[in-house]
Formats: sequence, structure tokens, C-alpha cells
Amino acid sequence: MNKKYLVIDASNLLHRTFFVHMATDPDLIINLTYHTTFITLNKYFKKVKPNQIIMAFDRGNWRKTFTGSDQCYSKKLYKGHRKDAMAPKVRLLYEQFLNFVSDFEQLVREHSSIICMSKDQLEADDLIGGIAEVAYKNNDDIVILSGDKDMIQLLRYNKPRINGSDKCVTILDPATNTEREHEDPDYFLFEKCIRGDSGDNVQNAFPRVRATKIKEAFINPFAQVNMFNETWINEDGRAMNVEKLFKENKLLMDLTAQPPHIRQLIFETIEYEMANPGKFSHFHFLKFLGKYELKNLSSQLTTFIPILNLKAA
Repeated sequence: MNKKYLVIDASNLLHRTFFVHMATDPDLIINLTYHTTFITLNKYFKKVKPNQIIMAFDRGNWRKTFTGSDQCYSKKLYKGHRKDAMAPKVRLLYEQFLNFVSDFEQLVREHSSIICMSKDQLEADDLIGGIAEVAYKNNDDIVILSGDKDMIQLLRYNKPRINGSDKCVTILDPATNTEREHEDPDYFLFEKCIRGDSGDNVQNAFPRVRATKIKEAFINPFAQVNMFNETWINEDGRAMNVEKLFKENKLLMDLTAQPPHIRQLIFETIEYEMANPGKFSHFHFLKFLGKYELKNLSSQLTTFIPILNLKAA
């Protein structure tokens, strides 16, 4: 029987949930974030009715290591501009957020049946991409909860399978509570590898190129060769080749194109975590909530037991 997994981009969801409360009294923000997060999890658990829940967390980042090395062609540090632009107050809030994520992962990993996936060097995106690939091969279905538009590329797995439905991947955006769709996820990724990503500090491979020219290069191999042979001068006076930048962007953004050692780490992590799920402990869960004085969550714990221990559902 095919299985259905609710796969949560935990770092993305927790960031959204935490910072929506940033104007709140600092003494209340953690309490409110825990409560809101479990309300959200319960909402989508009831909507999706999965066999299991998987939460993927960010860890140390192989992309930063790569883009900080001599191998990086663009010389742009992945996400390198984010913390530099933070005001001191926001930086302190961000550090509080990181501590919250660490504590949250400890809670669900050690005291619930939710499968937690994280590994040094990997982002949540890497793991979610790997989970989608495994689900496609196993004829399972996954519903991804994430506000990250990059997940659109995973719709590539919605194609015919033996003994499985054609729709392997569904993506739900928690900000709008709607399903993400795209008529051609392969083109979405091709265009992204040309355009880069200013949010992640990924270099635009061909600045000011027209959308029609990108489309033509996608469908016409001859036009693609011509585009890839183009060069332009960056702000440092360096001549930049479109093909080299495109290939670097593909390495950074295509969730099937990571370096071989990273690919191996992704699937080793998925295999291990799937084989070693945690167990729900009512006593230890309450003890953790008491430590952080999460009274609202403690009083409603019975409501959330189905997502913490699927055997109780």
C-alpha cells in the first residue's frame, strides 16, 4: 500500500511563525511561537491525513563552504549578505530564533514519533529534495508544507509511475493555504539558474536578458549554445561567462545536482532517520513544556497527541 508523508520545511515554517510575533513582548514570543506552530501542524495533519510526518531542519551549509572556496566562479558567498544587513536588535532576535529552532527540534526528535531530519552541511531543501526522489521511486506520495518557491522544481516528480499515482508531490504554501502549481517545473528551474537568486545572493548568470530569449534557449539547443557562449563584465571588471555561471547556479539550486559526496550524505541521512523514528513520551513532553513554562500548550496537549504519536490517531 502506498504511503503518504506530510513533509514540513521546518526551518522555513518556524521562521515564519517566530517572526510574525516579533512585535510581541520578548518574554512571550517563545510561548506564542510554540503554540502557533503546533496549531499549524495540527491543521495540516487533519487536512492531509498522512501516514507519517517528517520535519526537515537546516544545518551547517555546504553551499557557503563551496562559494567561500577557490572553486566558486562567481565569488559571491551564498546567503553572505543576510547577517551583515541586520540591525543589532534584529540580530539578537535572530539568535533567539536559532535557539528556539534547536530546542524545538530536540523536543519533537526526542519525545514524539515525528521523524526529524537534519545533518551538518545540509539545508532542509536538500533533504526534502531527496525525500521527493525516494518517494517517487517507492511509489509513495508526499505533501510538502513550505513557503519556499524553490520547491516548485520538485513537481518534476509528478509523472507516470508503476503501481503509483502520477501525482507524487503536492506543495502547500502555509502563507496562503493554497497549492503551488507550475505548468513546467523544468523550465522554472532553467529560468532560475539563469536569473539567479538575489535573496540567497546567487549571481544572475545573464543580467538583463529578456524572458523570450530564456524561453528560446530552453527549447532550442542551438539558441542555448549561443546564449551560453555570451560573456558580460561584472562590477569588478571581470569577464563572466554565462555557461559557467549557469552551471554553478544549477549546482547551488537544482535539488538533484549537488556534489556527489553531498548526494550520498542526503540519502544516508534519509535512510537512517526513516529507520529510526522517535517515540512519543507523554511524561517527557510535559516535562519539557514545564521547563519553558509553556502552559497553553500543556493544557491542550491532548489535542496534539495524534500528531505526536500517530498510533494514537
